[in-house]
Amino acid sequence: VTCKQPISAHSKISMVDGQPCCAKCYEDSHAKRCTLCQKAIIADVEYLEFEDKYWHKECFTCSKCQVLN
Repeated sequence: VTCKQPISAHSKISMVDGQPCCAKCYEDSHAKRCTLCQKAIIADVEYLEFEDKYWHKECFTCSKCQVLN
């Protein structure tokens, strides 16, 4: 736990190396990052993966014509 904030029964947490991690700390330190916008790709959000790179679905465009895929 990075922030040392108390975790309640209603907190959204992830386990990292066997330790609880709040949603904010997980996003800041462990979440995949979108190659285009650099924002965290959080749980329950659709994303695309190609060659170890990740994009939010709405950020994935053709590199030549910018058309959304």
